[in-house]
Amino acid sequence: MSGSRRASLPVAGLLALACAVALSGLLSLVTPAGAAPPARVSTPRTLAEADSLVGTVPSPARDKALVEWAKHATLNDLAWMLDRGPLHLGSAESPMLDVAFAATPSSRPALRQRWLARRALRDAKPPKKGEVPMPDLAALRPDASVFRLAVILPDEGEYAEYGRAVRAALAAGLAFDRPAGARPLTLDTLGTADGDPARVAAAFDSAAARSDVIVGELLSQPTLSLATAATATGMTLVSPTATDERIGRVGSRVFQVGPGPEARAHALADVVLGHDPHTVAVVGSAAGIHGAFADAFVAEVTMRGGKLARREPARTGGAEVPQQAQSLKASGADVLFWDGPSRDIEALVRALATEGAALRVCGGPALAPDGLRPSVRPLLEGVSWVAEDWRLDARAKGYVDSVASVAHSRPGSLWTRGFLAGRAIAGAIDSGARCAPEVAAMLRHHDPTLADAGALECERLGALLPVFVVRGGKVVTAGAGGSQ
Repeated sequence: MSGSRRASLPVAGLLALACAVALSGLLSLVTPAGAAPPARVSTPRTLAEADSLVGTVPSPARDKALVEWAKHATLNDLAWMLDRGPLHLGSAESPMLDVAFAATPSSRPALRQRWLARRALRDAKPPKKGEVPMPDLAALRPDASVFRLAVILPDEGEYAEYGRAVRAALAAGLAFDRPAGARPLTLDTLGTADGDPARVAAAFDSAAARSDVIVGELLSQPTLSLATAATATGMTLVSPTATDERIGRVGSRVFQVGPGPEARAHALADVVLGHDPHTVAVVGSAAGIHGAFADAFVAEVTMRGGKLARREPARTGGAEVPQQAQSLKASGADVLFWDGPSRDIEALVRALATEGAALRVCGGPALAPDGLRPSVRPLLEGVSWVAEDWRLDARAKGYVDSVASVAHSRPGSLWTRGFLAGRAIAGAIDSGARCAPEVAAMLRHHDPTLADAGALECERLGALLPVFVVRGGKVVTAGAGGSQ
């Protein structure tokens, strides 16, 4: 270009030319000469390849390759990939949702609804004037995931340390003994201060949008609130530590690790009653004889063809105790269920022995010989009681003890229950559960009575609810040979 021609260019033109030259030079530093974006991306052959491809910059070629992979992927792999969301999947998400919906059988309606809701949410447009607006799709929680667990526990005050122990135990259970290739599970930890109702509500709102499964809370009252909200929104809740037996009955997707009164009564009845009908007398404190444990044991008696002879408080007066022993002998009962303090059973056991009454005594840990006077222990032959907590098998216990040691914590009931909650949830997901109703179906107990109580089937996880029996003056575990 001649000098006269350059001089005739307006100032704006010179600035534009300078910018173009500078931009051209900058691009030459970033992009090799002659390089062009690839016209084609190979279709992934495995989930790992597809997962790696999702981590790259979105492009039409990449998204097309992902959709092609989805057409031949298993439903479980496709569900995992769709969990990556629109930010990573880009334009591939909607056609992948179409593939997932087509691949999901009608026997899994909740999962099909999730794909439909997510698809509709992605394509939603503001309604035109006069059109009926779409329903609130967010209420269906289309972006919630089984791979993201919400852990709602106290993080302040006197229960904060307990909350940390339960979370650590839960993480240990989620990691223990999972199959090769199992998809990683993420914990979203949401604090409730010291169980503050407003914090509990806020934690739930946060969890509902992102997670299908909630674990928490520590105490019964906040857990009841969470259970009610979870039932209303279609989530699954697992309570590792709350003791109120009403929690498991709030809804069909609410579970308690327990063991609750129904599980303990069932284990005790298997040892004491077997499959035969028995006549049972229930004796103990005024609260105990009408408590959940006693009611559950009476229900077990009835289901096995037996009957309840009487239900009465223990008598503690000097002359009244022998009278009660005589009355129990005359009632025809062959089993005495006790739910009361240790000090009151001693006098009754002596009186029954004096009367020659052949009643097998059973109940809870108040019957353990080490809590009774030595003089009464020779009269305890055949006495049976059920523990109040689960016992892990040796391998699981060793694992939990080592994890607790690393965390500078003492293993105990909180660790056992948190660990079992994690194992149960991971097992359901590894077995193919991909939404809250499917997780709940996997967790449901096979026994209808225990299922109605929301009891987790911890026996499937290798846990034992021990029943102890006095034999030959020694305490042994029913079904085991060694004394304890």
